[in-house]
Amino acid sequence: MGGVIMANVNKDALVDAIASKTDLSKKDVAAVIAAFEEKVTEEIRQENKVTLTGFGTF
Repeated sequence: MGGVIMANVNKDALVDAIASKTDLSKKDVAAVIAAFEEKVTEEIRQENKVTLTGFGTF
């Protein structure tokens, strides 16, 4: 075990999946994902390393 599984998931599919597993609306999930994306992009543009413990390093 311990293999790496990679999947391509587009933003709409991610929004749908999270909304279906939570009490959040698709609109609210999309807003959270957009804010997350903005913050990660900002840090990368500043040449900072982004590490999401439990998720990975990008």
